[in-house]
Amino acid sequence: MLKKKFSAVELKAAAYLEPLGWIHCNTQFFPISFPHPTIHCATFRAKPDFYHPVYDAYIETKCSSLNTMRSPQDAERRYNDSFAVAGMKKDLDFGWNHAATKQSIVQQVLSPWKFTVVFVNGLDDKMKKRVIKYGVHCYTSLRHLEGWLHNLHLLSTQNAVRAAMTKAYNINYVPKIGAPLAH
Repeated sequence: MLKKKFSAVELKAAAYLEPLGWIHCNTQFFPISFPHPTIHCATFRAKPDFYHPVYDAYIETKCSSLNTMRSPQDAERRYNDSFAVAGMKKDLDFGWNHAATKQSIVQQVLSPWKFTVVFVNGLDDKMKKRVIKYGVHCYTSLRHLEGWLHNLHLLSTQNAVRAAMTKAYNINYVPKIGAPLAH
């Protein structure tokens, strides 16, 4: 298996997430393909940065921006046509892995409860408008991610209670909203 070079942002996130049970992914793809944004019946593959086996959830970490590439082909063409300009980061500006469209598609397929994007270095106003426009549910720091992680824990606990009740009593147990759950 090829070893992926981890970015500084991924390493910063790993220090926070790995003690909480998140696995830093190497070269693992999501277990499914995603619908191509512009080619009918075509798909693309994607790789998450982190996975949690108990929650069956994924996190993608980004530094502070997403680009506006509309498809993998658009991103590749723009990347190849561009030339390095001082201060310009071709991967960030033109890479499909940094495209708001891609993040939005992955999140729509998996749901915001199974996949979220974390901007480790925060977002400026321009980028906030972009993620809203593309419908990407995200967090602007690892600290802000805590509420999502807490809700994942509650959902996991609720699903464990439901499974135990179903097995024990052969019923489809649905806890009442607001009912306390055993930890």
